[in-house]
Amino acid sequence: MNIQNNAKNLNKILEVFSKDKVELESQKVELSLIDDVQKYTDIMSNEKKNLSKYATDVANIRLEYIRFMAKANDLYKKYGDDIVSEIESDLRKYLSTAEKLAAQAKEIGIDPQKIAPFKKFIQNYDDMEDSIDGLREHEEDLEKIIKSNANI
Repeated sequence: MNIQNNAKNLNKILEVFSKDKVELESQKVELSLIDDVQKYTDIMSNEKKNLSKYATDVANIRLEYIRFMAKANDLYKKYGDDIVSEIESDLRKYLSTAEKLAAQAKEIGIDPQKIAPFKKFIQNYDDMEDSIDGLREHEEDLEKIIKSNANI
């Protein structure tokens, strides 16, 4: 009987260990899911920070763009085409005078390039022409930008 009791006791012990093993495996699965959820929570937290920073950057760029467009529009309204046209008109008058000086200098045998004010005038005139050409390109681009973004 002792052997039989020992066998019964052994079976009871194995039954308890078997039961505990199932419970431990179940708890292991639950812990694994908790670990996964924690890992995903950490990942989402980092992604949320990145998304928030990106959203802030986009909002700031949009604000800067709106301010830029307002400034460009104000500048265009303030100066528009009038200022460049006035300067070009003035330059034509100045050039006419300089051409008369050059003609008179040549009549008396003087190279106009040897006359310091004439030489400086030609340099300034060329610089002004280059500036106006560049300005015209920028104005055209700016006007296109303003018109294409009028609804923003």
